[in-house]
Amino acid sequence: MDAEYGLTDERLCWLAVRDQIGAKTRPSIFLRIFGAGRLGVVADMAQDLADDRHQAYAFAVDDAARELGPDDRRILRKHGVVPDSFMARVQELYEVERRRQR
Repeated sequence: MDAEYGLTDERLCWLAVRDQIGAKTRPSIFLRIFGAGRLGVVADMAQDLADDRHQAYAFAVDDAARELGPDDRRILRKHGVVPDSFMARVQELYEVERRRQR
């Protein structure tokens, strides 16, 4: 845990990749525009789906963070970045969980 701010490695990983995750889980521009009018229900459904994806990615990030080695953790704490392979591992864990839920 980060002594100065009390942040776990899992939280630091989330902070390092949250913009990438946000881009993957955001409803499409089409759904946001299409659902903005009378069909607000469509926008709500799209947002609910995005929220579910976002949560699944959060769990995948936590799981991937637990797999980091000591050197990767040191770099994460010093520079706030994850290894290049981290997002690929997150995606893999995300897909496994999504398949399991179906």
